[in-house]
Amino acid sequence: MKKADIITIAIVFLISLSFYIFYITTYRIKGDVEILVYYQGEIIYQTDWEEDLDLVLAIGSEDYWTEEHKEEHGVDEVIHVDNDILNIVQITGREINMIEANCKNKYCLEMNITRKLSTAIICTNGVVVMLSVSEYGGTISGGIIWWK
Repeated sequence: MKKADIITIAIVFLISLSFYIFYITTYRIKGDVEILVYYQGEIIYQTDWEEDLDLVLAIGSEDYWTEEHKEEHGVDEVIHVDNDILNIVQITGREINMIEANCKNKYCLEMNITRKLSTAIICTNGVVVMLSVSEYGGTISGGIIWWK
């Protein structure tokens, strides 16, 4: 490689990086945003994502979620499913996190949704948390808007 080639590659890389940084720092999800929680492809919970929202949502079997467990985990609402799974989703006005799950690989615990970063939270238990934006008329998954 010649010196000119390296300089050209570096310039293209820096321009690309600057566009990416500009996009990440200025893009913010606006409008009427809904949070959709799916279990095995069906919507089990849906709510508007408002700035003052503070909610802990639990998904699991009826046997596990007694009043004692709800108080221990600070759960506001429980959605009962037939399978023996455990997922706890914390929803605030700024971000959405999976804070506990009994899935095998625990990758979902590292995923989150913010007003600037709109990726979906996908758990191998079959639980998916994603956003729906009425301004675009579709759901946002992985930063891509999927129109209905």
